Amino acid sequence: MRVQFSQRLPATPEKVYATLLTPAVLQRCIEGCESLTQTGPDTYDAKLRVSGASMKGTVKLTSAIPAESLTLEIQGKGLPGSVKATVDVKLSPSGDQTALLGVGEVTVGGFLVAVGSKLLESGAQTMIADFFAKLSDEISTSGT
Repeated sequence: MRVQFSQRLPATPEKVYATLLTPAVLQRCIEGCESLTQTGPDTYDAKLRVSGASMKGTVKLTSAIPAESLTLEIQGKGLPGSVKATVDVKLSPSGDQTALLGVGEVTVGGFLVAVGSKLLESGAQTMIADFFAKLSDEISTSGT
């Protein structure tokens, strides 16, 4: 399944990029994220609770160009199934804001396949919108 998103955030690309690399902020912004622990350079272990089920996974940052772009490689497994995603994110200045554009490919397995692609796509878009709303709030309340 292909996902696309665009968002304007109330800060410079440098501030948005730095915020995207802050595990405590990301944990607060990712719905159901119980922990996000750095395990190596640009690599994190994550524990999530999704619809009452626990999932464990990894998030790896690759192809990073500070304040310009990054690629996230996400893998997770749990009772509801498995998820693998690669998401390319681009940041560009837009006045006193940052325009953030993302494109990704998500593959699901296990019980999640039975949910159906339209419902999964809708759920993914809702989670992305929720993440960016929370990220925007985090940036706004941090004094930027």
